[in-house]
Amino acid sequence: MNAFFYWIYKICSYICKLLRYFGFKRKPPPVILRPTKTPKKVIAAYFSSDTPRSSQNLVEMNPKLITHLYYAFVEVHSDGSIGLQDPHKAAMGNYPEKFIAIKRLNPNLKLIFSCIPKGNSFTVVAENKELRKAFVNNTIELLQIWNFDGLDLDWEYPKLHDKESYILLLMELKQRFNDYGYLLTAAVRAIPVYRESGYDVPKMSKYLDYINIMTYDYYGSWSTHTGFNSPLYPSSLDTQYERQYLNVEASVRNWIGAGAPPEKICIGIPFYGRTFTLKDELENGVHAPIVGAGKPPAVTYYKVITQYTNWTTVWDDEQKGIYKYNANQWIGYDDHKTIKAKVKFALDKDIAGVFVWHLGGDDMTGETSGLKQFLLCHIYTQMTSDRKTREAKEPSGIEPIQPTEPSIVIDTDPSYYEDPELMRTKDKTREPSKTSLEIAITPDKEATVSVSQPDSHTMVNVPNESDIMPGSNVEDAPSPRSNEETEKVLNV
Repeated sequence: MNAFFYWIYKICSYICKLLRYFGFKRKPPPVILRPTKTPKKVIAAYFSSDTPRSSQNLVEMNPKLITHLYYAFVEVHSDGSIGLQDPHKAAMGNYPEKFIAIKRLNPNLKLIFSCIPKGNSFTVVAENKELRKAFVNNTIELLQIWNFDGLDLDWEYPKLHDKESYILLLMELKQRFNDYGYLLTAAVRAIPVYRESGYDVPKMSKYLDYINIMTYDYYGSWSTHTGFNSPLYPSSLDTQYERQYLNVEASVRNWIGAGAPPEKICIGIPFYGRTFTLKDELENGVHAPIVGAGKPPAVTYYKVITQYTNWTTVWDDEQKGIYKYNANQWIGYDDHKTIKAKVKFALDKDIAGVFVWHLGGDDMTGETSGLKQFLLCHIYTQMTSDRKTREAKEPSGIEPIQPTEPSIVIDTDPSYYEDPELMRTKDKTREPSKTSLEIAITPDKEATVSVSQPDSHTMVNVPNESDIMPGSNVEDAPSPRSNEETEKVLNV
């Protein structure tokens, strides 16, 4: 019997040697990175409880990469009550408990309930003194039950007739929250001032701890041409309207101009992209004519890097965006290079920080990118490394959990980007660059992780000029968070 197992072992060993000889190597496990310091800027993340991978996302997440974790969503009713969304109550019942368990791993992490209205309940509650009082009391009770740290109002969007009552609601919430040290934040539209706007920005800023500008969904099925879901800067092809409103830089400028303090502003980074169907396959760049949304209309980053690997990939340095196209399909999304530019922008502007919508769109397990929570790790690394440079402090960043060598190198497919210039000339001989992360292990020892991602790589709505032009109907603006079709395609 012993001889039998011996020969089985020898045969298996011989087969493994043959496989290695012919180039078949076992894929290394994803690298797990651990932050060594908490960034001074906000890194917030929304957790969507309404996706198939929600439970797994919580298991995989590293709470030390973020400073604030939003639970999306709890629902506000017209009687002033607040609680889990009815259709998902049974399935979601244990998620707040998991949040508490996560906080044990990072005691400095702030847990925040993000609330949405059921129907027009925000309007009903805000305009009635007794209902506002009931809502405030019920909110405090909810926060105490689950030991959360604050509330986020995702009101999309208060109308002109809600302007005064919205401020009253914020004021009464903040007055009571001050007794408990609770945070009050709000998810807001990228355009602060338009014809039917219910935003009184200076007064809002007085009561809100953070203003989360939903800097995404600038372009989509409502557009006339292709455009990035969340462009950092305008394009030279943009109209005057697009330059003034449809990019992250413009949104931050407009909110500050309307009276929002920079130190309270967080910009949104989407972990998903928006797709288009091209009118002409040969016109496949930015501002190419479209006939409508792609199929599906929105795709998470995780799906992009796992299901769109054979598409042509192009980096647009002008807007700091990336897009893919294949036949008549086109998708613009955020990757690690885009994120690096946005975090640098947040640091340069000295705003409060960034937030992501939503965690489930990331490569949580690292099976494809080689790094767990790939996008979130890049946000953290850029935030801490830039802070290190500005403050001339000792290296601070991320260290491998089980370092065995002074350096760790992860090599994947290096042909990740195709430069726009090379795309035009069809000359694809230029060597593509790699992304590297400098990771501090000890004060006197550094590890460098070189990550070159394979070729794979809610919400503000700014549909078109009519949204803020005289005679327009702001109701025409789509609301992806309440759009069942979009929510389904964003599920991972």
